[in-house]
Amino acid sequence: MAKYIMQEMPDMQGKGKQIKYPRMLIEGTVDLHSIAERIARNTTFAVGEVEAVVGMVAQEVGRVIAEGYCLKIEGIGAFSAKLGLKKGAEREAEEGGKRNAQSIEISNVHFQPDKRLLSIANSYCELQRSKGKTYSRPNVDLEKRLALVHDFLKNKPFLRLRDYVLLTGVSLTTASVELRKFAAQGLLAVEGKGTHSVYVLP
Repeated sequence: MAKYIMQEMPDMQGKGKQIKYPRMLIEGTVDLHSIAERIARNTTFAVGEVEAVVGMVAQEVGRVIAEGYCLKIEGIGAFSAKLGLKKGAEREAEEGGKRNAQSIEISNVHFQPDKRLLSIANSYCELQRSKGKTYSRPNVDLEKRLALVHDFLKNKPFLRLRDYVLLTGVSLTTASVELRKFAAQGLLAVEGKGTHSVYVLP
């Protein structure tokens, strides 16, 4: 049975009221071999055969998104590539030369789950509120999250809002608040404006 906690959203309007939303506690990681064993128990396929097929699918997913396509697998979801600069590459400036394609790489993969996948997950999902943890305030682990950001920026030229969300697991709203706070304290520098803002080491 999965467990969840209620996490507080930051008070964006300064009214002193906190909005709480449910967040699942991740108990651990299940690897491909474990999934392959489950599938093998209910089919005529061997564990190694299941792992080999999944490996071939992963190979083709990588190939298709590298060719500029969005790959949609019915019942699972859609995959598409996200581009970023290679380590050490400088960002393109308006007055500078054009970006060389050799300095760009696929830095991440966007995944949009299929409605059927969500439906299947919900059909298995039995939730229980965790007794070990109470409301989790977003600023409890700010120092740890800042350390993650600094480690990220040692290998990447900049960090976007969504990068911070993926890195820390907080909501978009919380990510925006925390990044602005880091910038205000001089812990990060901001480049760009509005939705095009990125964060770099000061």
